[in-house]
Amino acid sequence: MRFNGGMGDWLWEFEGGPQFGRQSGLGLDQKAQFATIGVGRKLVKHPGGPVIWSNYDYASGSGGGDFYNGFNQLFPLAQDYFGFIDAVQRSNIESPDILFTMKPGPKWSLLM
Repeated sequence: MRFNGGMGDWLWEFEGGPQFGRQSGLGLDQKAQFATIGVGRKLVKHPGGPVIWSNYDYASGSGGGDFYNGFNQLFPLAQDYFGFIDAVQRSNIESPDILFTMKPGPKWSLLM
């Protein structure tokens, strides 16, 4: 599930979900989850329309026990969010980050 919106110059976003099933390779039931929460602010008085975000990503990992709780992202596109390789994926992570975007010119975009 995903919820996002804003009030004036403030932006917010929440995304999360559970994952249930059977991890047949280990012979265990799977009970996993992930969540991302973010708060952003449009800096409208500055040229280029900059926006700054503060985000926190969480995904359960393999903690042992009677079930498997490693979240499986199913589709390998983690490089869009966690870097340029899928080595980490969205499993066993706790990752705070700050994101800054702006458009300094008509054909230029800045992402930091």
